[in-house]
Amino acid sequence: MQERNLYSILNLPDFSDIDRVKRTFRILALEHHPDKNPSPESAEKFKLFLSAYEILGEAESKAKYDQQLKTGNVFVRFDSIPHQKSPEDLRKERVASYLKLKKEQDARIEVENLRKYENSLDAKPFLLRIWFGSGILATAVVLFMNDWFKHGPLIALGSFMLIFGLMYIWNEYYKHYWYEQLTDKNIERSKINYDRLSRIVSSRYLLIWILATVLILNGKKAYHLSTFGETIEAEIMADQRMIKYVYKGVEYQNSLYFIPEGISGTTHIYIQVSSKEPEIWEYLD
Repeated sequence: MQERNLYSILNLPDFSDIDRVKRTFRILALEHHPDKNPSPESAEKFKLFLSAYEILGEAESKAKYDQQLKTGNVFVRFDSIPHQKSPEDLRKERVASYLKLKKEQDARIEVENLRKYENSLDAKPFLLRIWFGSGILATAVVLFMNDWFKHGPLIALGSFMLIFGLMYIWNEYYKHYWYEQLTDKNIERSKINYDRLSRIVSSRYLLIWILATVLILNGKKAYHLSTFGETIEAEIMADQRMIKYVYKGVEYQNSLYFIPEGISGTTHIYIQVSSKEPEIWEYLD
């Protein structure tokens, strides 16, 4: 095999830290991956990058190689560097051989996953995915708005879409930040905890969804009562924390989460209901 400085193969200065080695390898391997660049030259470069990474991408073998550089033996053969091998111990030799193969396989899998995600962005860009997830959350808001006062089955569907939408958005942000972290050439920016960042972004989406839902439900209630409101008599069942009223021959019952102090000792009060959706009601002052 051709004798070359391993750092120069990855276009890195000597003694670069292992994080920079890993990051640079991913970028170069992704650029010259056989599926992305099928030329014979790129295939050879990919193998060369992988051979250098097998040594520089592992702390122990990198330390041994760096020591050889410091002593002046700059140009070495790839197979001249000990790679977790112990000649007198056959078991350790088998373990070292397995670890080397596994490291190469893991490197190939990581680059392959990066390539697949990069290709998927061509069909569905990141922003389009986020808009899709936001659309799911918006649909959940509509379902809640339609059935919240009726306590209908659409609330369960809305809850499912809320959870699905949040998980979808979290997953897309996680993949996006994972890709940026592994391929970002900026050393400081690549050290950001993108896993934590993706959770923070998803939490903000949840907070925005809750605020939007509360505002829309309150807005709907205020609109109905101001436009279609009618005054009727209702019965309060304090022991059951229920309110019961009849509107146009239909009986309605709703749970009471709290009872105002001014009516806590009464059983019959006047309330305002919506003629369009009688499930929407409020106390009258």
